[in-house]
Amino acid sequence: MKKIILIILILNCLSACHFPIYETFYLNRGIPDAITISGNRLKNIDSIIKPSKYENVLILKPGALVSLKTSKLTQFTADFTIKLLKGDGLNFYFRTTDKDFDKNKCLRFEVTKIGCKLFDNNNQIGYYASSKIEENEKFRIKIINNGKLANVFFDCAELLKHKTNLSLTEYVIIESINSTTVELSGIDFAQNK
Repeated sequence: MKKIILIILILNCLSACHFPIYETFYLNRGIPDAITISGNRLKNIDSIIKPSKYENVLILKPGALVSLKTSKLTQFTADFTIKLLKGDGLNFYFRTTDKDFDKNKCLRFEVTKIGCKLFDNNNQIGYYASSKIEENEKFRIKIINNGKLANVFFDCAELLKHKTNLSLTEYVIIESINSTTVELSGIDFAQNK
């Protein structure tokens, strides 16, 4: 009887421990000619809302960190429509993976109310003060991974064409900055031609 109680106590303790939990969801599933995108909530699971399993929309709340991945597709164009609901902005990380994710070893595109910045391995390589987001306005972000080149577009303007030594990956990781709540819609990844 003591062994059974001890086993129950051990199981209760183990179930109370917080192991990394990655909740997977999918975008574009079942849409003809669209590439299915798998997403993982990497941090603060409650900070990411997917309103419907059929809609191609995510709402990131403060503390959100989400990875979006295309299976075996590294040369792609990632396209997002963003609407800042409140807060400062968000970061897009690419040329990285969600396994052992390191914010300092990737390309990072920071989109805020005071402008956009691009970093390569945490070294700032571009600042665009006139390209900024505003609350309750929609903006389009496009990231193109093509060989050693990475292109970043804000609305229709190409902000940067950058040559990097970072390896291509299947991922784009998105993080809400500080107290930001943002809606991502029209999320699409397409193979480069």
